[in-house]
Amino acid sequence: MSCTHCGKPLRRSQTRDNGRLKSCPNCSKQSATREHVFHPADSFGASDERVTEEHPDGVQSWCAACRAKQGPVEGILCSSL
Repeated sequence: MSCTHCGKPLRRSQTRDNGRLKSCPNCSKQSATREHVFHPADSFGASDERVTEEHPDGVQSWCAACRAKQGPVEGILCSSL
């Protein structure tokens, strides 16, 4: 499924505002508007187990609320950026 605004897959995290905002695939997939839902990048957390060449900081893919099964949560929609 693709974002109705940018056309990129909802299951893939996107970043905006020089990496300050990151989309949560779970929040995005559950969004009624079918758009990427962005949150502040520091609300995702990181783990050494998530370190890859593409993501050397080990950032989590889902936001903390979704990982804790308390999401999806509202955020900034792709069309608002």
